[in-house]
Amino acid sequence: SSCKAAENHCRLYYKSLRILTFGRMGKITMTTYKTIHAYVDGAFNQWKPNLYAGAYVLVDPEENQIIEADSGCGSVAARMRNVAGELSAAMRAMKAGIKIADKIVIHYDYTGIEKWVTRKWNCYKDETKAYRKFMLRYKEHGKIEGFVKVKAHSGNKFNETADFMAKKALREKIQWKES
Repeated sequence: SSCKAAENHCRLYYKSLRILTFGRMGKITMTTYKTIHAYVDGAFNQWKPNLYAGAYVLVDPEENQIIEADSGCGSVAARMRNVAGELSAAMRAMKAGIKIADKIVIHYDYTGIEKWVTRKWNCYKDETKAYRKFMLRYKEHGKIEGFVKVKAHSGNKFNETADFMAKKALREKIQWKES
């Protein structure tokens, strides 16, 4: 199944993440990329209505490897269900990604990730207004190279990894690391 494949993919990349974080990149030197790809996803459980989760995976397009990944859950915007996780993951991916790359291409399976930033959708909720404002700062400075729609649960290994991580964060109430 695609969930099992994502879990196996995560296990392999968690090992490489440790190597990248403490080995090649270290604490002093940091690899800088021209462009990286961010895969974002969110999760929600109707039986835990006050909790949502999100996850992002930053990918080096040349080596096709995960550079960094993180997931976490929250409750502030839980009324928005999985959308809160999607937005949180996209903003955290931008904040983390811009530290190591000039530009970011955001891959998503929830259309609002792109439509609110490109102003094709109106923002009615405070959370979507805050998301748009946050992301437009990066877009106006040329930091967002583009958006790519990925079909959910279609076997894209990085999207499946983000999906798996978001669901795991929700299940285990994993908190976002401080940035």
